[in-house]
Order: sequence, then structure tokens, then C-alpha cells
Amino acid sequence: MSQITEEKLLEIYNEYRHRLFGASDKILNDPQRSEDVVQDVFYRLCKQDFSKIENHIQEWLFTVNRNCSLKQYHKRNRYMLIEDTDDLDCIDDTASVLENMMHSELLKSMIKVIDKLPKNLKKAVKLRYFKDHSYADIAKKMNTTVGNVGFMLNNALKKLKQFLDKENKKKGLY
Repeated sequence: MSQITEEKLLEIYNEYRHRLFGASDKILNDPQRSEDVVQDVFYRLCKQDFSKIENHIQEWLFTVNRNCSLKQYHKRNRYMLIEDTDDLDCIDDTASVLENMMHSELLKSMIKVIDKLPKNLKKAVKLRYFKDHSYADIAKKMNTTVGNVGFMLNNALKKLKQFLDKENKKKGLY
């Protein structure tokens, strides 16, 4: 395995860091997270067998940068984390009173239906969506496989949708 030399790394860093940052920031629209992504890209470069990517370093850098940026984007935008139930009372100053009420009601409904799930599904949902654990972390904590965690979360989301549909029909919302 051929490691990149410090001089070569510094040369590549100086040549590409601003462009990588710009590309990442277009995806994330968050300078701090974009800077973290660029640092991660160069960390990954240090761990690579440089002889295998030396001839296409630009493509490698921008591909890894895009993938890391998208992963960050989806990690933070895929769902809203609920740290605790105090978040139920949070007010968005830019939203109307009606929008804030609807948001609060929706969160309260979600927590009620999550509590109706079987114990193992409830635990998986809370670890994933409330505590932001990875599938691997959840698998370790629940003494199961990563594939089973995916199955449990998918099953839990289906059940949550069914519960919410049933509640909304009762309330005459559709």
C-alpha cells in the first residue's frame, strides 16, 4: 500500500480545497459542515492506497466529496430529530400561529403512536430518529443484525403510517 507523501498531500490540498469546499457548500448550504466534509475527504485520501488513485485524483476527490456531502445532507435533512419532548413546544418565529399549532399537534400524535408500537420497534425508532444512532449502533444495542434493524424500522414506519391514517380518519381529516 502506497501512502501519499506529506508534500504531495499539501500540494493537492492547496490546489483543491477551495473547489471542494464550494462544491460541498452548494449541496449543504452550511459552511461549517462543508468544511468538515472537505477535511473528511482529505482524511480519506490519507488512508487510501495513493498509487491506485494517483492518475485520477481530481475525479476521486470530487466523487468522495460529493458522496460525503450528500451523506451529510441526508443525515440532517431526512428527518427531524426530537431531542426530548420539550421540542414539542418549540415555536418557529417565521411560521404562522396555525402552522406552529399544527406542527405541535403532529409531533404529539407521532409520540402517541410511537408509544403504541411493540417494545422492540419502539426502541429501534427512538434510537434511530430521536438519538440519531446508525443502523450498526442500533444492531449492537439490540443484539441483532443490521439487516434486521432495517426490517424493524421499515416495519415500524409502516405501522406508524397505519396508526396515523386511522387517527386522521377518526378526526375526519380525510
